Parts: sequence; structure tokens; C-alpha cells
Amino acid sequence: MKAFLIFFFFFASSAMMVAQQSVSFRAGDMIVLAPTVIDAASNNNSVLVLSGKIGTEKDSKPFGIIFPKKNKELTQPLIELIDNSSNKIIRKISLEEYFGKESKDWKKIQQECVNTLDKDVAVFSFKAVEQEFKFYRTIQIVSSENVPAGKIIVFSIDLKTDNPVDVKLRFTGLYLKSVLNEGNTLFIGDDLNGKESSSFLVLNFPSSGNLKSLSVKGKNDPAKFSYESAPVKIESGKTSNLLTLKISATTVGVSSHALKQAMNLGKLFNQQKTNPDLVALTSVDKPSTNAGDTVLTTIQYYNIGTSAAAEVKLDNPVPAGARYIEKSAGGDGSEIDVKRSSSGEATSIGWKFAAPILPGEGKKVFFKIVIL
Repeated sequence: MKAFLIFFFFFASSAMMVAQQSVSFRAGDMIVLAPTVIDAASNNNSVLVLSGKIGTEKDSKPFGIIFPKKNKELTQPLIELIDNSSNKIIRKISLEEYFGKESKDWKKIQQECVNTLDKDVAVFSFKAVEQEFKFYRTIQIVSSENVPAGKIIVFSIDLKTDNPVDVKLRFTGLYLKSVLNEGNTLFIGDDLNGKESSSFLVLNFPSSGNLKSLSVKGKNDPAKFSYESAPVKIESGKTSNLLTLKISATTVGVSSHALKQAMNLGKLFNQQKTNPDLVALTSVDKPSTNAGDTVLTTIQYYNIGTSAAAEVKLDNPVPAGARYIEKSAGGDGSEIDVKRSSSGEATSIGWKFAAPILPGEGKKVFFKIVIL
């Protein structure tokens, strides 16, 4: 399986924090990060809002939500707050403002880390339409037994006003590489052809809003997507949620399985039935063989579904024209059962796992044969 890294970047000014850490967790070969300083998420040419990278490839280009690091791009709106009654924009929140840059009418009034590795909250104030607003940005890790590593990142935006107002939110991003969307779920892959992507970022927006993937000009140009929330009636002095975005990522670095795992995660986020889904990848240590050669066969099983696979039993027949080498079979935490013919020849190798195979988890088994 290809090792790959997934980076999730949100930013805040560190002026009010001491030794601030990233919101992060690891899932096998995947690491998910939510740093709070802009420098940690910038390369020479880009600012990465949400990005992935294939760790085994040198100098590989990132994929995901990415903005060119130019002044005009940094000042482009990432979020727009819209008055629903008039459809007029209350305020545009630029990329750099969202990352924590203050201005005359955009002040950070609170920065809070809760168990720094798990949650980060930033609050900004601004004035518009003759009243004061408070903008709450929260990033947190939430436990879920149905996703890889048992955790997802949840990004939410809340708003508080002095007077009642009917508001909707528009979130706009640029993405690199492929993108697919089904309903309110966005899948960003690491290849221009989504079906050939070996990893996906999975973004789930509230189903009450409208998610659109917009056209791209050139083959390698960034393209846009936008999400517009349903209107929210904000009562005077009360905090109301405008957006809750759930983020996960695939863990199986094989294109057909990665896409299927992404779709399974999309179904989970849309509250469809959760199921285990086992897939197998078989490899041998010799591409070609002659009589008398010993061959090691390795089978990696992955659960790309969204619930644990319990009491898993695996069975692999001994190939025709080969003989099983006694006591050569093994496997992660498994009991081994060799089935035999009436003459005592091994006909198949079986493995039984006592512990459930969790979502995103893999098990490896192996055995040796001699070519006849």
C-alpha cells in the first residue's frame, strides 16, 4: 500500500497563545493536521487550506483545496455572509482574515485551545449593517467508531448578532486534481482522473444547503467549488450555527478500493446504513517461477467499510501445480486451519481473526508453496 499523508489546514493568529500545537491524529500511514499558523501550511507557491500528498513520491504536487500565494488570492473571499431577505452580502471574509489577519473592522477577541490536540476555537468581531457580529470558528477532533482511526475533523462556523437577522453562508474553494460530488459530499482525489486516484479527501456539507462543483478552464488549472447554506434565523444575542463540515480521508492506496472507500464514507456521513466491506490485495515474491521454486504469497485484507467486521474467516486454496510448505502460514492475530484431501495434501489455508477488523484497518496473512 502506498504511504500517503493528508494535511488539513486551518489557521489562527498565535498572538494570544503560548506554544500552540496542531489539532492532529494519525491513521496508519495517514496523518491529519490542523495547524494554527499560516507558515506551517504554505509552500513556495501556495497556501494549502486542505491538502493531501503521496508521501512515497519525491516532489509530488499536493492535491486538495489550495490557493496560489499571491496577494490578490489571499484577499479573495473564502466565506461570504449573505442577508437572506435582500440577498445582499453582509461581509466577505478573505482567506487571510480567516487565517487570523486582523484589520480595522476584523478583530480577534478570543482564542481558546481545549486540550490543544483536540480542539481550537477563535472568535472574531466585525460591524456591518449597523450592528455588531461575532464570528466563531471551531476545529475539533470528534471520535467515531465508523471511520479510519476512529476520528474525524469537524469544522464549524457560528454567528452571533446584536439584532435578529436571517443569514446564509457561501463557502468557496479552489481545488487541484480531480473532484467528484454526490449530493452534499465532495471527494477530492490525487489524480486528474478520479477513478485512478489512490487517495481521496472526503468533505461532507450539511444536506440542507447546495454544493456545486464548477467548471475548470484548463487541464491542470485549479477549479472552483461552492457551498451555500440554507438560511438561518439568528435571534438577538444568541449564537447560531451556519456550517458544520465533516472531513475524513481514505486509507487504502489502491485506486479502485480508494474510490469505493470514499463512497462508503460519503454514505456514512449521509446517515445511510453502515456495513463492513473487506477487500483483498494479493502479491507474490517472484514474478515468474520454475519447478522447484519456493514462492511466498502475501494477502492484505482491508476493511474499507464503515463498521467493524467481526468473526472474520479467510480461506485461500493452494494453487494447482503447487504444494503447500507445512507450517509456513502466518497472519496478524489469527488462528490457522489447513484443510486437506483424503491423501493428506493441503488443499486450502484458512485464517480466523478473534478481534474485529475495524474501519480503515488492515490484516496481513501469508503462506509458502513449492512449484511442482
